[in-house]
Amino acid sequence: MAGYDGKPNSITINLAYLIMIFSLGRMFAVGMSLNRSVWLEAGVVFLIGLVIRFLVIRPLYLLGVVIASSIGAIFVDSIWAGFYPLVRDSIFDLVNNVINNLSGVENISLENRLPLWMIVVTVISLYTSLVVFRGRERFFLPLLYVPIFLIYWYSFYDNAFALMVLFIFSYLIILGYDSLITSDSTKGTDRNELFLNLYPRWMNVVLIYSIIIALLASTLPGTSDYIRWPWLNEKVTSAFPAIEELRSGESVRRVSGNAQGFDFSTTGFQADSTRLGGPVKLDDTVVMSIRGDRVNYLRGNVRHTYTGTGWVEDPKLYQLVQKDSDFSKLSEEDKQLYYRDVAFSITNEKISSTTIFSPFQPYSFDFEGDSGALVNPDFSIVYPGGIYAGESYFIGAYTPRAFGIQVERGIDRSYDDLINSELYLELPDTITNRTVQLANAITAGIDSDIDKALAIENYLRETYDYNLDVPYLPEDTDFVDHFLFEEEQGYCTYFASSLAVLLRIEGIPTRYVEGFIVGPDNDEGLQEVRNSNAHSWVEAFIEPVGWITLEATPAYTPPARLLDYDPQVDENIEADENEGRSRDPESADGKDDGEGIGTGDVSDVEDSTNQDSTGNASSFAFLLLVVIVLIMVWRLLKGLYDLRNDGRSYKSLDNYRKVLNQYYQITQLVEKLGYRSNPGETHFEYSNRIAHKFHEFGKFGFKQATHLFVKTKYGDYFPSPDEVQAMENYNKKLEMQLKRHLGSIPYHLKKIVELFNYKRKFERK
Repeated sequence: MAGYDGKPNSITINLAYLIMIFSLGRMFAVGMSLNRSVWLEAGVVFLIGLVIRFLVIRPLYLLGVVIASSIGAIFVDSIWAGFYPLVRDSIFDLVNNVINNLSGVENISLENRLPLWMIVVTVISLYTSLVVFRGRERFFLPLLYVPIFLIYWYSFYDNAFALMVLFIFSYLIILGYDSLITSDSTKGTDRNELFLNLYPRWMNVVLIYSIIIALLASTLPGTSDYIRWPWLNEKVTSAFPAIEELRSGESVRRVSGNAQGFDFSTTGFQADSTRLGGPVKLDDTVVMSIRGDRVNYLRGNVRHTYTGTGWVEDPKLYQLVQKDSDFSKLSEEDKQLYYRDVAFSITNEKISSTTIFSPFQPYSFDFEGDSGALVNPDFSIVYPGGIYAGESYFIGAYTPRAFGIQVERGIDRSYDDLINSELYLELPDTITNRTVQLANAITAGIDSDIDKALAIENYLRETYDYNLDVPYLPEDTDFVDHFLFEEEQGYCTYFASSLAVLLRIEGIPTRYVEGFIVGPDNDEGLQEVRNSNAHSWVEAFIEPVGWITLEATPAYTPPARLLDYDPQVDENIEADENEGRSRDPESADGKDDGEGIGTGDVSDVEDSTNQDSTGNASSFAFLLLVVIVLIMVWRLLKGLYDLRNDGRSYKSLDNYRKVLNQYYQITQLVEKLGYRSNPGETHFEYSNRIAHKFHEFGKFGFKQATHLFVKTKYGDYFPSPDEVQAMENYNKKLEMQLKRHLGSIPYHLKKIVELFNYKRKFERK
């Protein structure tokens, strides 16, 4: 690449190249939850980038690297017989993990994230270095890379925009050098003097581009809240259903998928299913739809053992139950007095899973398959064959009535009825003394378990803030202790884990539940379940009722308890239908009046029809602005692309056509300086009239340029290379004169405007 040989140029271009690949590497690191220091990532990226750059510039060394690596591998294998099997198994595990991830079956495992990220950075460095240092078409760099940032930004990674700006800025630096430093400009000129002359012009170009970027950035929202365009999403997906299908692929279909148990991390609420905490990656994909009776809490996993950093399920004995059989183990009297019978169907939309989702307490499951389902004592249901996208199953459940209603009707369950009660009271050694002291302080002076449970629930709701953007848990730290005394903010997993642990400290059995909290029916009478509806809560065993649902997350209204229920006063009450309703987590402060409707950790409910219309209008205006900006950027890049191609085509012209082309550009510059030709005026008349205006430029001026042009075009004359060089030098002098005449900023702004309307002058031969 011409102009990259000088030391200042080399440093600038290399730095821009490294910044470019760092922005992409950092974006993938965030998306893969690499959880490494930014400085460490930058060091690895710069090292890989410089090595790849060296090998691209000197490809023969690549052969040496391959030979040295092979010899080293043979040597290591000679002293360690397990080397090759280890490498083979590691590669196989990585490839299999990536394939399963692309199929939606599992996340990239922690041990595979770093090597996969390094491979991605290496590929990016290789392609980018080929483009930058080997003269490939730089025009395609933003077309390939910018959509990556846009996809991550659309997927609610807020730092994607800043990284995209960093990438574009480094790209423009390279593009500025490519446009301003050409091979011809180095002929017969001292390199240092040339750099000093060109550097201010180049800096002006970079300054103009930076201003444009800043102006574009100012039009984007200045909030961490993502832009909600449900109206646009619905219209696009209804008109083009295949677009929605492209987002999920065939991994959720029975013909190509591999159904696994429900994993909370696939919803975006955990990076790792075994480790709690970290920022949430919101995803509004509809994974299930429900038709039938209203459902609030939809259970997926029930976990028992708290490890200090997460929850794991106790592998209890599952029992096979036949389709349509009642496995609730409830008496007919209990069903009538204490429960409400609900029935509904669930259709998997963008999910494949062996987990059967249901409210507590299910009693019946039916699917078109021949086999039954597996049910454990906590009423977790597993269908080994899996339920895939487009398939439906039917659930019957007895949902408990409010606590007060059950007590008034005479329910009488005790801890003696709880099988394996110690499992629901276990606590790890990581529980701190201050956590124990806090639980004791909250419940001081309270006798009944229900009042203790509600006191702890209310304390968490009123004391801590709801926040989806929280850092990852530090190493060697108890998750609950860190939340209660250090972080003091979080989302559902933080509140539910703390509630379960504090209750266990007080001797109240608990289990940690992961699943979904479902919103109201849509226009078609369906309840849609989205990944953003993912939620975790606590079920506690409290005498005399048994298992009840507790909700410590302030973004949700707790289930109705009706502790003072009086059938004479509240004869027709159905308040326990309202359980689990939520409001927008942005306003979650633990003081909700219960009027919100729950759709998950992000509320999609608009305040009114007028606000909805206004929101649609503003969204459309923003969309229109984005489209206009993209068109402008496209025209600018196209103009730069055509200008560069014209520069290449010009070099292939003969001297005759070069003189004609140069004279055309000279007359254009003279007119921009304010000296237009008069109608009917000949070339010589024009030059004689204005030549004195440019006498300060030396012997070769406008009059000499006109004379050379006329005798070349109309006479039998073929110009020499020196005459062509004289025309080119005079063209550059006029360009500098125009810049001084207009001023630096107006000059470059006019150049940008010209690029928008630039048209090819000739095709390259």
